[in-house]
Amino acid sequence: MLRSVEDQNVDLAALLALVLSSQRGQEMATRMQQSLELTDALWNLVPVVTAASERYEQRTPADVADGSPVAPFVDADRRCALQQLADRFRGLVAETLQGQPFDESVLDGLSRADLVADPFAIVNRGMDTPAYVDQVLQGMGAELAPQLLGLSTVEAAYLAAYLQAVDSEAKTPALLRALFAAAVGTVEPLVSRMVSIVLCDRSPQAYGSLVDPQLDRDARRLCRGAPGRRSPEAWREALVETLGIISLAAGVDWDALGLLWEARNVVAHRGGIVDSRYSQQSQGEIGSLVASESEAVRAAIDQIGAIRFAIVAGVWDHLTPGIGTEIAQSSLIPLWGSLRAGRWRQAVGLAKIEEVFASDPEDIATAQVNGWLALDQGQGPEAITAQVGAWEVASLPPVYAVARYLLLRQDDQALELLSRLVNEGAIQRASIASWPLFDRARQAGLLSDLMPEPGQ
Repeated sequence: MLRSVEDQNVDLAALLALVLSSQRGQEMATRMQQSLELTDALWNLVPVVTAASERYEQRTPADVADGSPVAPFVDADRRCALQQLADRFRGLVAETLQGQPFDESVLDGLSRADLVADPFAIVNRGMDTPAYVDQVLQGMGAELAPQLLGLSTVEAAYLAAYLQAVDSEAKTPALLRALFAAAVGTVEPLVSRMVSIVLCDRSPQAYGSLVDPQLDRDARRLCRGAPGRRSPEAWREALVETLGIISLAAGVDWDALGLLWEARNVVAHRGGIVDSRYSQQSQGEIGSLVASESEAVRAAIDQIGAIRFAIVAGVWDHLTPGIGTEIAQSSLIPLWGSLRAGRWRQAVGLAKIEEVFASDPEDIATAQVNGWLALDQGQGPEAITAQVGAWEVASLPPVYAVARYLLLRQDDQALELLSRLVNEGAIQRASIASWPLFDRARQAGLLSDLMPEPGQ
């Protein structure tokens, strides 16, 4: 019988005693909750930030200038005159630039990397900049020049705010990159804390407490790793190899974390512009921007959420052997929630943790099905067909044969077997309502006769 959330045989009293009996258990339970709580908040912030930024960018130049700190010191009539003066100046600049010849041959053979590296040199090679400036100054003539030069400091500041708003670039990509960097950056302090906890637990006589300066130095040394080691490589070495938390070797997608960390470095140190180092790892085009679109940022946040959950789970099971089984069972709730929210990358990571700590073949099979459901959702059924087709279910309860049929889109065989299992009591109707495995068939109206009655 499928053991889902509804029918897990959990000794709640024993579980609470295990968690609350020690200060360390309380902290790990809290860290476990926070591992997804923080990334969930960042994930929900993405559309909020995007919408707010887009509303901000929809303001007219007059709105921006009127909202500037100097606006109260300029009366309404003068503001209007300054706006007209700014428009005339911009018109002159645009007209002069349009008439300025540009030698497009300077662009021949240039890559995006060349354009991003030194755009001003390229512009100056392609046009006669001194001649362009002279034409602008001549165009200002005896009318515009005196007006611009005669502005007071306050008026000049108002005019500058107006002109800046006219030519302002979109801020949404920069804000999205900030959210991305914030999400990826949450891994480092979590790893440092987990390393400190394990070191202190392993050698309590060596450290007075978690605030021991020597413990802090030792944890930092482990997290830095050998010279030349990139941070995620050093973290893996510290947690898996030095501290012996073997479950984290498979429980964390270290390759994905390494790439995310490098992208975070591109944001922090290169303004989000792909450089040659990151390009070699990601195949991204040099000069392009990373993490500048909502979906890409949300995808990264989901990967980070699963990684944070895995790190806490692995460390907790290392400190309290056996707790991993409870973690595997409890992970069904956020895992299934992730699937139904379309957050398949987070679901893939959580399914991996569920499988790592699964206690028997049925639990392993359930974790595999959940992972395949996530990949199916994100990459399509063709991404899992080979694995599911080779999956041997003969030794498992027949519900897993149903799962295999559904994953392979063999719905007729699935429904025939499922109906028989429900009639025999081998699977509860409540499980059909809860397990995302059945969502596709249920939404297509194929399971209407098998669904529980309201209130059941």
